[in-house]
Amino acid sequence: YLFLVTWVTAVVMVIVHDKVPDMKKYPPLPDLFLDNVPHIPWAFDMCEITGSLLMAIWLVVLLFH
Repeated sequence: YLFLVTWVTAVVMVIVHDKVPDMKKYPPLPDLFLDNVPHIPWAFDMCEITGSLLMAIWLVVLLFH
């Protein structure tokens, strides 16, 4: 399953990359949500800590299961 999903993802990325329009002629659309939310400088660090904590919990479950 892992190899199938990895292969399909790679193929889709190649197809999408070929279909991307010229960025100078068609700039990206504005992000309405993030443009209206204030910047939170510590949010990325909190995401890193949360991800590390979840990985540690998963490893403990894997070890003692």
